[in-house]
Amino acid sequence: MFCRLKRAAWLPAAAMLVLASCAERSDGELKLPSDIAARISDSVMVRVWKGDISSQEDFNSARAGFAVLLVDSMKTSGLDDKETFQCAKVLSWAGRNERAEELLAPLAGGDDDLARQAAVQLVTMKIEDGLFERAELMMMEFRSRFPPDPAAETDLYFCVDDIAGRYNDADRVDDAIRVITDELESLPFDYPYRSFFFIEELVPLMIETDGLPELRELIASHRERFGASLAAHLALPAPHDSIRAEYDKLAAALEKQGAYLGDLLDRLDLVGARAPVLQLAHVYNADSVAAFESLWGSRVTVLDFWATGRLACVVGYREMGAIYADYRERGLEIVGVTGFQGRFRDSGTGVWEGSDDDPLEPGREIELTGEYIEKHDMVWPCAIREGSIMDGEYAIKGLPTYFILDGRGVIRYMQIGIGKQRQMRRVIERLLEEI
Repeated sequence: MFCRLKRAAWLPAAAMLVLASCAERSDGELKLPSDIAARISDSVMVRVWKGDISSQEDFNSARAGFAVLLVDSMKTSGLDDKETFQCAKVLSWAGRNERAEELLAPLAGGDDDLARQAAVQLVTMKIEDGLFERAELMMMEFRSRFPPDPAAETDLYFCVDDIAGRYNDADRVDDAIRVITDELESLPFDYPYRSFFFIEELVPLMIETDGLPELRELIASHRERFGASLAAHLALPAPHDSIRAEYDKLAAALEKQGAYLGDLLDRLDLVGARAPVLQLAHVYNADSVAAFESLWGSRVTVLDFWATGRLACVVGYREMGAIYADYRERGLEIVGVTGFQGRFRDSGTGVWEGSDDDPLEPGREIELTGEYIEKHDMVWPCAIREGSIMDGEYAIKGLPTYFILDGRGVIRYMQIGIGKQRQMRRVIERLLEEI
């Protein structure tokens, strides 16, 4: 799903060769469903890198197109359970949901990992069909049948993320918050499940709805419960031999999750405060030595913290481009901020320079970054700050990260990751009306 790009940072180089190979249906022997599914997924990702896809709808449409093209070259009989599951996925992508459900239903009736995957795929299909209420009921059933298991990959993670995003895009913010909190409340604190990233997803939603006090309380409560789980874990006798590594891994994960929530609380202190001043090494699309605050003056502003070579950032540039085109004349500014990395990465072209052992000179990095900004049509002011893009005054932990400032330079909204263009527009429109 396109929502997976919110945390994507790379694309296998081999995928760049797949697009042409998928352009024609194979006349040879039928391929295994897992091979077909991989070819479809890789080909869609190539289109994302090329700039042809920048929304969930574009993603689903492209995937459906490749699936229709390749589905009849896929083997559909004599398959084991794992290949049957892959077959059902490809069939659903191609719009053959009835047949896909026939294959998934018996698989989902078990109690093993494949059953979990099949049940999640059934939920995914309902979401993509717009049957949100039905999908939510199926998610409740899933939770009653399958206890959370950190070894079971992501379980409902992407389903919840997807349906919450669709509610958000439909201006049903309260429903988006409810879906996320339902998932959070279903999880114990014995393990730091990936689904706790949903706390991060709640941040922009609850800031927009003036729920910052409740958000702080929720984060503090989760942090305290993680701390209790860590203390209980460490109170156990440390095991020896083969399971000692798992014991240490869990302790480290719980400690990291608690620290992450502490950092998140600190980051919330930025909301309602004036945007911290950054020292800039170079500015593009404006005076090259301009002061940070002068780049937006008294305009409503989106600060976009980004770095080269990250797929999520690339998609973010396109989202910002659409927003800039629609709101620039109404008083919106966008300021892109990156930092010196000592290296340059452009996975779209395969240009890589510099490394930890042989870092780029600042002048060369400024030159390459300027070319990159022009290539990606980032026509708004962009800057390279002094020092690293991570941490610092804005406590950056993931990229891209966005802050929206009102006309007084006060931070009124923040967001990590892409895919919330509709929500950002709602916030921007409200702030523009205040000027």
